[in-house]
Amino acid sequence: MKVSKQEKALTRKRILKAAADVVSEKGFKSASMREIARRAEVGDATIYNYFPTKESLLYGYCEEKQHAVAEALKQIDDFHEYTLREQLQQLTETELALWLPDRDFLSEVFTLTFSAPVAGAVNLAETRRRFNRMVEDMIDAAIEVGEIPDQPYR
Repeated sequence: MKVSKQEKALTRKRILKAAADVVSEKGFKSASMREIARRAEVGDATIYNYFPTKESLLYGYCEEKQHAVAEALKQIDDFHEYTLREQLQQLTETELALWLPDRDFLSEVFTLTFSAPVAGAVNLAETRRRFNRMVEDMIDAAIEVGEIPDQPYR
């Protein structure tokens, strides 16, 4: 039986939510892939098809949240008309609103990332690029309309 992309995406989100809950309750070291799979209502082997390691769950969660932030900003009809300051404020508020509910889990992500900075840098590279692109697009738009002068980073 072939699983649709939509079903795969929903399963992935369920696994990430279960991971956030289990890791928040037990801590990263005590959380098991088996318990996360059970909480997500997927088979023990299935979870490994989505995330080969517990660490990849953490990074997948960050990727998913950053994608959700970008999508939330796209849903604001007149976002492109905001000033740079307003856009950055909205970005910050959206980030906080979406990340805050799982702050205990996020604490585990930061602990793991800072205890193994090379692994964190590699595994969070795409998430970091996505965030940077959002900010760069805001700055580029502000330059284009003359809100701020051209910046040396370009």
